[in-house]
Amino acid sequence: MDRVRIDKWLWASRFAKTRSAATDLVLAGHVKVGGERVKPAREVTPGDTIEIRLRTIRRVVVVTGLADRRGSAKIAATLYERAAARGGPGCSSDEAGAAAARRAAAGTAPAMRWVALLRAVNLGARNKVPMAQLRTLLEDAGYEGVRTYIASGNVILDGPAGRAAFATALERIVADGFGVSTTVILRKPKALAAIVTAHPFNDHSETHVAFLAKRPTKAAAARLAEVDGGGDQAVLDGAEVYLQLTRGVQGSPLSAARLESLLGVSATLRNWRTVVALAELAAGA
Repeated sequence: MDRVRIDKWLWASRFAKTRSAATDLVLAGHVKVGGERVKPAREVTPGDTIEIRLRTIRRVVVVTGLADRRGSAKIAATLYERAAARGGPGCSSDEAGAAAARRAAAGTAPAMRWVALLRAVNLGARNKVPMAQLRTLLEDAGYEGVRTYIASGNVILDGPAGRAAFATALERIVADGFGVSTTVILRKPKALAAIVTAHPFNDHSETHVAFLAKRPTKAAAARLAEVDGGGDQAVLDGAEVYLQLTRGVQGSPLSAARLESLLGVSATLRNWRTVVALAELAAGA
């Protein structure tokens, strides 16, 4: 095989979930080959540069392999590479839709590992963000090494170094894909490892960690220190609060909502088992 239809290639490369979806993508004008709009029957060959629009995301890739049937993600990854990796056309444009992702696409900032914590998702019937669908959206957006852990909104992935811009890009993907407004709080693997090491209580079984969007002010920290926890304890350490919740999260005077009110910053809670698991996954990924 020395050439293949563009719609079949898009399907095989996992840019579209079905062959018909790939055809629709081309017919809608969201696919260009060599900078020109094409029809589904247009054939591509190795070396062709393809621009693909997926929702608000623009990707520019170079064809490195051919297939006309959809296979595994591992096989799909051999069919193309980012244009930036070869210094090809489009390598300096907004490939991932965010300033930080643009820098990575342009080759000016290497990808680094992040743990993304989504605030207040999958709470019963509210703020539904299915993790499998989220993985697909993130991969479609050009992020690599994407893994999720349980349904509370935990993602491990490779992304650009700019924390604020990257968090904003992830929040936009969640909003566009699921209609859910969330705050994404980012931590590096080394930071998670340090959090595990610094555990301040004798018993791990009642520990939760509140991850804060930023460090609170001294005045806010003082307000937290004055709170009567009714047997529960809170230890502020930088942008994390270690919580010992003797009766669990529900009904505690140190709930996430109370912490946000006291500290004036967004927060998301994880139990100790989840914190340790994420630290191990991030370190080994």
